[in-house]
Amino acid sequence: RCTTQFVLASQYGREKNNDLMLIKLAHDAPSNWVVQRIAPAPAPSQDGSSFSAANYPELEIIGFGDTDDDENKYSAGLLSRLRLQAISPVSAATFLTMTLSNLAGTCSGDSGAAVIATGAASGGVVGVLSSNSVPCTGSKGLFVSPAAFRDFIRRGAKDLDLPSPV
Repeated sequence: RCTTQFVLASQYGREKNNDLMLIKLAHDAPSNWVVQRIAPAPAPSQDGSSFSAANYPELEIIGFGDTDDDENKYSAGLLSRLRLQAISPVSAATFLTMTLSNLAGTCSGDSGAAVIATGAASGGVVGVLSSNSVPCTGSKGLFVSPAAFRDFIRRGAKDLDLPSPV
């Protein structure tokens, strides 16, 4: 898909965790694409963390990343899904995950992919992949929480003449 414009979180005073960007597509997205809402920021748990694996036991990443540990490949060219588990509390801006399969993991080409809370947990996008460990198989992923960037998302969408997703 071709883009016509984009804005970076760093353009709106967000110097840390600024892997987040909004893009405006040149054409409408395909009708079979499903819009996912941004999940609200989780309420603090009794232990003081803002998010724990027990609160969101089911997470799923959807991305185009590589499917093996070949350093010369950056995309499998296929949209894939992978179940993940949070292994650190989601702070105001970032959290870590691990894969639920020892045979797979987040990989090159998955950066920018959304992680979605599924099942009984509150649905919606809870994170965007910023980076992952290597090798890809069994990797851990570092996610940026879009809920922590609501101000940027609202302002950026307005500047791109797009409806606000939050």
